[in-house]
Amino acid sequence: MGGQITERLCGRALSEADVEAIRREIRLADPANRAEIARRVCRTLGWSNARGEPKLMSARVGLLRLHRAGLIELPAATKGNGNARPLKQVAKVWPEERALGGSVEQLTGLRLSEQHRSST
Repeated sequence: MGGQITERLCGRALSEADVEAIRREIRLADPANRAEIARRVCRTLGWSNARGEPKLMSARVGLLRLHRAGLIELPAATKGNGNARPLKQVAKVWPEERALGGSVEQLTGLRLSEQHRSST
């Protein structure tokens, strides 16, 4: 690979030296999980927002892109959706059906609204 890589992460071009630094942080991460790797990479490469906070989500997305492109090797994901909770299914509650009389022009003030009921 040359000096610049076509990928951009956290708003900046990525160099070969950056990729090597990311690989080093992957090897040194303890615990060796994607969240810790993102924290280390943000700190090492100075990826932070205007408030000085690490760009963790952008880093995680970028690291996954690099992994899928075969440039780095990330450990397997430990949680399916990132928060270890099952996806919550919300049941739709429809109002009771009623026959309406008259014409459409006579139905004034008619409103439709969605109601949610927790399935737990």
